[in-house]
Amino acid sequence: MMSEKLFVDHYSQRGEMIMASRYYWVDYKGSKEIALFLPEVVEDLTTGEEVFGMWRMTSNPEEVLFINEVQILSGPLLPPQ
Repeated sequence: MMSEKLFVDHYSQRGEMIMASRYYWVDYKGSKEIALFLPEVVEDLTTGEEVFGMWRMTSNPEEVLFINEVQILSGPLLPPQ
């Protein structure tokens, strides 16, 4: 389950909380990785549907995953002090 700290104090046009465009620790197919979340509307090329939110994995920045394909473990990551 996602922690409330994953959300920021701004909202979509429908009044829903949205996640920040930042880096998070995620689990993707059993692999724990750092990924960048991008709060954008993108087209799912297999279904033609517009989907909100995508991930770019740091291990393979060319790979784009949809929001429901990963499990958030923690984040957003904080910059060093």
